[in-house]
Amino acid sequence: MLAALMRDLNIIELADVPVPPVEPGGVLVKVETCAICATDIKLLQYGHKAIRYPHVLGHEVAGTIAEVSPSVEGLQVGDRVALACVMPCSFCWLCTSGARTLCPDTKLIGYHYWGGFAQYLSVPRFGVEREIVKKIPEQLSFEEASIMEPLSTVLNAHEKIDTHLGDTVVVIGLGPMGCLHLTVARARGAHKVIAADILPGRLAMAERFGADVYVNSKEDDLAETVKRETGGRGASVVIAATPAKAVLTATAQLVAPRGRIMFFGGLPKDDPMIQFDANVVHYKEVTILGSFASAPEHCDRSLEALASGRIRGKDFITHSLPLKDLLAGMELMKRGESLKVIIRPWSE
Repeated sequence: MLAALMRDLNIIELADVPVPPVEPGGVLVKVETCAICATDIKLLQYGHKAIRYPHVLGHEVAGTIAEVSPSVEGLQVGDRVALACVMPCSFCWLCTSGARTLCPDTKLIGYHYWGGFAQYLSVPRFGVEREIVKKIPEQLSFEEASIMEPLSTVLNAHEKIDTHLGDTVVVIGLGPMGCLHLTVARARGAHKVIAADILPGRLAMAERFGADVYVNSKEDDLAETVKRETGGRGASVVIAATPAKAVLTATAQLVAPRGRIMFFGGLPKDDPMIQFDANVVHYKEVTILGSFASAPEHCDRSLEALASGRIRGKDFITHSLPLKDLLAGMELMKRGESLKVIIRPWSE
């Protein structure tokens, strides 16, 4: 099969490698689409303790089951499926208390196991048992189904922060994830959505998602805009959808009394500290929450939202490329010139 092999940091090359075997209790997926995530770009640049070279990245996967271990029930050859990449242990105290995204023994497609930037992907028994293989509703294309995983992480965040009818929501950072936040906020009943970025191209691409106000925060004062649009109250929900220190710090100036702030995205591990006005938290009784990844159950809700049309997956896709153009697709994302870039391993 053809695979994009990560040989070392910042080194990927196309190679013809054997189709991975199906382990007992596992399934083999013919990969039809795999969307590029910003995390894939970070893994290529900085690596990860779980990765052993050569490696295949990619965790936003949709495809067709090509082979099924005899012991597997409920899945068969020909099923159209999308993969939830996170495989929590299901037995630790975090899993049993409902915090499966924080499981210390989590295994991940594209990290511990080869991912979807290849023509085939072997799902281990560990993943099948944790129900990461999700059947795609017939009305969804493979490309749309590749949006399931990133959407699931955004749904997880909004469930935590309880975005609801009447909220005024500010989303800072209009990459693919920020645009998903815009759409989910609206779908959950937000009264007003304010979208901000410093890149004109991203602001232009985000216009399709129907925010009420778009702000180039490099040219205009975001805090003053939020104040004006909320009658001086501030936003009930502020989402930092880009991992930038200045953005995380700025959320304190935008939030209303008893508002909620969501930190969606981590800072570099060697430079994670920020300065934050603690008096805002105390005197305005503000809640700050973080959200990390998703669990397989979030992917069920994500697929349902896509299948129902409440979230239109195709709206987030700006490019579809063959596997040989994987690095070019990553460059598009790094330059802020795309939303989701879909890789098709079988296309020429």
